[in-house]
Amino acid sequence: MISAIFKRNFVGYFRNPTGYVFIMVFVLLGGIAAFFQEEFFRRNLANLDTLNEWFPYLLLFFVPAVTMSLWSDEKRQGTDELLFTLPGSDLEIILGKYFAALGIYTVSLTFSLSYVGVLLWLGRPDMGLMFSSWLGYWLLGAALLAIGMVGSARSQSPTIGFILGALFCAFFVFIEKGAVILPDSAERFLDSLGIWPHFRDLVSGRVTFSALFYFFCLISLGLLENLRLVSLRRLKGLSDPVRYHQWAQLGFTLVALITLNVFVARARVQGDVTAEKIHSISSESENLLENIPADRPVFLRAYISPEVPKDYVQTRLTLLDLLQEFESLGGGKIVVELNETEEYTPEANKAKEYGIRPQQIFSADDNAIHQVWLGAAFISGEEEVVVPFFFKGLSVEYELTSSISAVTQQSRRKVGILSTDAKLSGGFDMAAIQRGEFRKDPPWMIVTELERQYEVVQVSTSTDYPEDLNVLLVPLPSSLLQAEMDRLATYIRTGKPVFLLFDPYPIFSNDRRGQPSLAPWMPKPRSPMSRQAPPPKGNLQTILKAAGVNFAGKELVWQSYNPHPKIKVQQEILFVAEAINTEEKREKENSVFEVTDSVTSGLQEMIFLFSGRLTSKQEPGLTFQPIIRSATQSGAQILSNSGWKGPASTQDYVLAARVTGEIPGEKEGDPTQKVNIIAVADVDLISNMFF
Repeated sequence: MISAIFKRNFVGYFRNPTGYVFIMVFVLLGGIAAFFQEEFFRRNLANLDTLNEWFPYLLLFFVPAVTMSLWSDEKRQGTDELLFTLPGSDLEIILGKYFAALGIYTVSLTFSLSYVGVLLWLGRPDMGLMFSSWLGYWLLGAALLAIGMVGSARSQSPTIGFILGALFCAFFVFIEKGAVILPDSAERFLDSLGIWPHFRDLVSGRVTFSALFYFFCLISLGLLENLRLVSLRRLKGLSDPVRYHQWAQLGFTLVALITLNVFVARARVQGDVTAEKIHSISSESENLLENIPADRPVFLRAYISPEVPKDYVQTRLTLLDLLQEFESLGGGKIVVELNETEEYTPEANKAKEYGIRPQQIFSADDNAIHQVWLGAAFISGEEEVVVPFFFKGLSVEYELTSSISAVTQQSRRKVGILSTDAKLSGGFDMAAIQRGEFRKDPPWMIVTELERQYEVVQVSTSTDYPEDLNVLLVPLPSSLLQAEMDRLATYIRTGKPVFLLFDPYPIFSNDRRGQPSLAPWMPKPRSPMSRQAPPPKGNLQTILKAAGVNFAGKELVWQSYNPHPKIKVQQEILFVAEAINTEEKREKENSVFEVTDSVTSGLQEMIFLFSGRLTSKQEPGLTFQPIIRSATQSGAQILSNSGWKGPASTQDYVLAARVTGEIPGEKEGDPTQKVNIIAVADVDLISNMFF
């Protein structure tokens, strides 16, 4: 019975030329919404975000056009009585008509796949995102078709059926707009009844169980109401209590569906189908959100420009997406307030009270400078943390998690920074003093960044190190005196985590002659507070032996590989990327980033500036594991009287390595010594220039 009704209505639609016109208009209007908008080219992204903003409104016209005659023509022509004499139940008749309408819509949606061809011509769309987008289009249409059929079932006129179907569908499309005048709790509740939050999930590449369940419920609701209206023909002449009973059934069904949707939404089961997993947050972020104290909720006020230059479009979209994800996973412990902000508005004045100000971003599209707002304030009790601007290139998730961690004062790990001549924690600028300028520098930006997530302490080189450090960061250990090196070597052999940053040519310390004053082969700089000659540096081999690595203080690595040919740089600036040999592809086990190491497994590209190289000392009991390598088109050059020289080679060099293991004590009876270090042959990669 279902197949017979399906065939009758589906084939009948395509026997009428009007059906083809509706499909052509539907595809044409969708193409205009997707590609004939200035916003599509301004964003410079191969996706259908511009279509997604208009698609539900487009269906308000197309869905009633498909459903308007499904029941009204039967009533107008008198064939409905004949239809109900067929050997089949009311539900079978309704399902046959619904599947016919769904088939017509599916055919129309199939023609719209031409949009993907346009995106493939213009760029490289994410096919996972395309799949989830069309799933969202199909499910939204399937749900509104069931609702639109209700309008046709209530009228004998196709025109009235069109109008009623559009009105019924409009309720679910516009309920989010109308809810803004209500209190926050009521607004959030009504938002969940509308199609937008569930539709946005799907078209953004996030396939959530709550979205699938919502559209299933909306389809069920529409079909049940169709069934109720059809069954009314048998109730003519029956008492009013029977009719009231049917209305009560509908009411209880509606309450049950809403309640189930609320519980399903809290479960937050989802899959991320995007190529780069942009909706998948790390397990560390999930643990952070779970451990937010119930009595310390976080109020997150974001101030975001409605439009940004194309260089910041992806950053803005990622921020909006993660804010939604964090609020959902927070389970009521994170409340997000989004404020579209432009200059000279009340939102801008409020943002400035938090210290959030617009950044001037140049756009090559219109050759103009734009004022861009992209900041957030995190408030929990009396604590407040502000991110003035989410700069492109920095992890938005990291910015959010570190700020939430700081504002909720969750237990933080302790990072010690050894007070070497690099002065990461701030101090006198030696290069400026040599130029005759007496200046004291603030802490490096990397230190300020670490302080947002960790407890950062400055560790003296002349006393025993604190016992409760989770990691000790040592920049330029070559600048230490011998007694200080001995103390560091002893600490390394305790097995506590140590992060060593060597550098043969630290350009951050360049003096007025262009010489790196803190290079290992340069004498120790004179203290600005003393006229006496500084004591000599210690023997770096003391630390290298303890750490199990070799590092040549007068050797630089260069490479000819440059994945960014538009950027003309000298070969001592090393681009380290995933695809990095002459064939532009590498075996996974020989990747430049060690994929099995937690530190480097997620890295895609880094830059090393005038880096050295590391090798293993081949200490028995120690494991030397390279975690970052240079390109295969690399060479090493050694400083001589005539400058840096070195032959070409086709090998790669180790730029960073992890050394772990145990070795016996130096003397018989001494306890076993342990090593747990990461060594990097460049300091400049964390210098202020990268911020």
